[in-house]
Amino acid sequence: MTFQPNRRGANAGMLGGDHPFTADERAKMQAYMDEIYGVFKGHVTAIRGAKLTKPIDELAGGRVYTGKQALELGLIDKIGTLSDAVAFAASKADVKDYEVRPVPEPKNFLEQIMESAGGGKDDGKTLKLSLWELALPQLQTLDPARVRLVKS
Repeated sequence: MTFQPNRRGANAGMLGGDHPFTADERAKMQAYMDEIYGVFKGHVTAIRGAKLTKPIDELAGGRVYTGKQALELGLIDKIGTLSDAVAFAASKADVKDYEVRPVPEPKNFLEQIMESAGGGKDDGKTLKLSLWELALPQLQTLDPARVRLVKS
């Protein structure tokens, strides 16, 4: 018995992973992507317009540029750092007091060591288990009569 999904309409299962695109689905998907890409190019042209050194179709098409090349082609106004971009965005939003926090939070030194000791896998459980496995033998050698807690 094979599973037959309940579908409504000819294209209801188009994005399902249970089959490759049919020729019709492929054509529809290509048309959709072409439409989105056309809108994107329209935005670039509307915003960068006179600053572009070549027609958009000569610049676009999945090409990747270095910062220097993008500057020469008029795709950007200047080259800067992430901090420069954040400061620029804050100024445009008229925000003076802000904090930048990386998400997800970077791993501390101990977490990095434990992750590398576990073969580079960090599923949340591996790190805790590995830490416990490393600490337990050391904890078992402690003399309870000589241990005192120090509050920081």
